[in-house]
Amino acid sequence: MSKRRVIAKAKVYGFGAWVDQVDAINQIMKDTGERNESALLRKLVDEALDARRKKSESAPLTEQDHAGVRLETI
Repeated sequence: MSKRRVIAKAKVYGFGAWVDQVDAINQIMKDTGERNESALLRKLVDEALDARRKKSESAPLTEQDHAGVRLETI
């Protein structure tokens, strides 16, 4: 059984956010005292992009990389 996510109809940030995303954004704003939703969203996007960049930098070797290492070993 899959849980369907619902698009928030009452709140739009330039994209249709899921209801749980709106709730999370509201909670972060409450916790941090941030009043400007767009500033908070820009910070969240920056954090997500940094995390993805770091994840891709530390990604394991691909199969092609393994072949190169094996050739160097031989």
